[in-house]
Amino acid sequence: METEAQTLNERLLDAMAEVTEALHSAPGVFQYWAEPEEIETEARSGYIPFTDGGAHVCVGAVLSYCLSSGSFPTEVVREYAERIQGYAQKEWERQTGKSLDSVMNARDSDDKATRDQAESDWDEFGEFEHEYLMEGCEFYYKARAILYRAGNWRSPDKSQDVVLFDVYLCMDSYGRDSIPWLKAYGSNTDQTEGDYRRVVPVSELSDDRLREIVEEMSAQF
Repeated sequence: METEAQTLNERLLDAMAEVTEALHSAPGVFQYWAEPEEIETEARSGYIPFTDGGAHVCVGAVLSYCLSSGSFPTEVVREYAERIQGYAQKEWERQTGKSLDSVMNARDSDDKATRDQAESDWDEFGEFEHEYLMEGCEFYYKARAILYRAGNWRSPDKSQDVVLFDVYLCMDSYGRDSIPWLKAYGSNTDQTEGDYRRVVPVSELSDDRLREIVEEMSAQF
C-alpha cells in the first residue's frame, strides 16, 4: 500500500507541476519560482493532517501587475483592483493636497511650465499608485489534488479512495482561504473565488483521465 500511495502521490505531484506552469502565465503573477509540494500526512507540533496525501501549489500575484497589463483573471479581481486604485488616488490627493483630475487637465495646458509640472505630478502619482498596489494587495492562485482514503471523515466520498481536484483564487493578501472572525462583523468569511472542483475515484484515475483534469485546471485562468 505504501508503494502504491507513493506512486499516486508522484503522479499527483507531476500533475500539479503542469498546472503550476500554466498558472505562471496567469494575470498578475510575480511568484514564478513557486513549485508544487506534497501535502503532509504526518502529524507534528502545530499541524494535524486531515488528508491522506496529494499535492498543492500556491502562486502569488499582485493587483498592480493586473492593472498595468489590463488583464484580470476574473471580474471580481477587476472590481477589487479598481476599488483599491480609487483608494490609492484618494490617499495621494490627501498627502499632496493636489487633485488628480486637475493634474490630468493641466497636462493639456498651453503653458509649458504648467504642463511640465503636471507631467511631474502624474509620474509621481504613477509611482505612488504602483507602490500602493504592491503592498498588501496580493492575491493567490491555488491548485490542489487532495487524496482521501475511504473512511476519512473529511472526504467528499467516504465510501472509497478519491482525489479532490480544485483550482481557485484566494483574495486574502495573507493567503487565508477563510477568515472566521469576519463573521462577527457580518462579512463573508470565505476568501476564495472559483468553482472548478472534481472528485475522482482513485480506481478511475487513469493517465488519460488525469491528463484531462490537468488540461481543465490549466485553462481556468
